[in-house]
Amino acid sequence: MRKEQLRKIVVGIMIILLALTFFTLNAEAANASLTASKTTVNVGETVTITATGTAAAWDLEISGDSISSTKIVGYTDDAENGSFSKSISFTPKSEGTYEIALTGNITDESSEEATNISKSVKIVVKEKSSSGDSKPSGGDDEGDDKPNTPSMSFTS
Repeated sequence: MRKEQLRKIVVGIMIILLALTFFTLNAEAANASLTASKTTVNVGETVTITATGTAAAWDLEISGDSISSTKIVGYTDDAENGSFSKSISFTPKSEGTYEIALTGNITDESSEEATNISKSVKIVVKEKSSSGDSKPSGGDDEGDDKPNTPSMSFTS
C-alpha cells in the first residue's frame, strides 16, 4: 500500500510540473534603464551611455548636456516583449556635471497603454591634472586637512 501512495505522489508532482511548463507566464514586464560606463571622469575621457530595456514597443530618446539627441524607436513583430539596447559615446570637453536623460514611453505586451519613462544619469567631469603636478606619496589630498604620515610595518 505504501508503494502505491508513493507512486501517486510522484505522478501528481510530474503532472504539476508538466502543467507549469505549458502555462508559464512571462515574468519580465516592460522596463527601461540608462547607465554610464563611468560617472566620474577627466576632461577628454570618453564615457559610454547605454539605454537598455524590454518591451513590445518603445519610443525613447537619449538627450542631455553636450550630446546630440538619439532616438530609440521600435517594436517586436509578434507584439511580445523583446529586448532593445542603444549605446552612445560622450567625450566631455570641459569640467562640470553633465546630466544625460532617457525619456519617452514603452508598451508592455499585456497592455495597450504606454508607460512614460524618465531616467537620468549624472557624470561629474574633473579637469585633467597637469603632468607637472605631483602629490606626496602615502595619501590622497581630498581636503581632509590631515598630515600625510608615512607608515611602516615590520614582520618577523
